[in-house]
Amino acid sequence: MAGRLGAVTGQEAAARRAASGQKSPSNQDPSAQDLEPALNRAQTLRQELTREPASAEPRPAYRRAAWEHWSLAISLAGGLAIWWLVVIGARLPRFVMPTPAAVLLRLIDYLPTGQLWSHFVATISEAILGGALGVLFGLLSGYALAKSVPAEKLMAPYLVASQSVPVIAFTPILILWFGPGLMSKVIICAVIVFFPMTISTMVGLRSVDPRLVELMHTFRADGWQILRMVEIPAAMPNIMGGLKVSGTLSILGAVVGEFVGAKRGLGFLVNYAAYQLDTPLMFVGLFSLVALGVTVFSLISLAERRALRWRLHGHHR
Repeated sequence: MAGRLGAVTGQEAAARRAASGQKSPSNQDPSAQDLEPALNRAQTLRQELTREPASAEPRPAYRRAAWEHWSLAISLAGGLAIWWLVVIGARLPRFVMPTPAAVLLRLIDYLPTGQLWSHFVATISEAILGGALGVLFGLLSGYALAKSVPAEKLMAPYLVASQSVPVIAFTPILILWFGPGLMSKVIICAVIVFFPMTISTMVGLRSVDPRLVELMHTFRADGWQILRMVEIPAAMPNIMGGLKVSGTLSILGAVVGEFVGAKRGLGFLVNYAAYQLDTPLMFVGLFSLVALGVTVFSLISLAERRALRWRLHGHHR
């Protein structure tokens, strides 16, 4: 955002120099006189937008403790230890709750078959296609809701209705309409992702500082320039937050569809293992879903840090 203001400030300075180039007011270009009130207003807006709070003080640099570098390993080791102690202490049978070692052995035994990779590819394909479709329509509808009050009034009942019915309730209907193949899973994922992406986009666009928009109007920027230079950068934190939620929800949608009707996928694997009372294999499928969800969330978080580097640098000045 600082770069956008710098560019606008450069334009303002050039226009002001052009407006003040004549020494005599009588010989001054009428267009320059017309620009003078707009330039004064732009200067005022720029000072308001770039003014630092009076009480702002530099924050001391945070230093991570030594144990924080190993926090993930410590957390995983602690969780596995508690799991093992519960199974051993309660003397639970293997089909009720297997030990971590039994799950690891079942994974090692199942990997050479190649079926786990096949199920993994099916689930991630459904989640990516459905998530992308839901994000696209969520961005478009969120923009429409933020810019048009009639659109909000017309679409609000459908948005609320889509969240009032559990996804598992209308999943059989979608599978009946589109079959148990890829299409029904993609639509289920898109429906789940659509709502959070729409709301995040709408909230992000409505949170844009109106003074920035007014500043752009001062320099006669059109709608596309305002969207590209002001609204999208300002709404990007909300949009990236919506993407984080949508990424994990798309996996949930794929699994729900696979539970109801599928021949491949991690959801199908978990359901199949439950019917066979193969609890270690069921845990293999569950942990595969956890790994997939964590990977998707981490990738979106990395993209967020790269997309919002200007914001992070501004906070750490």
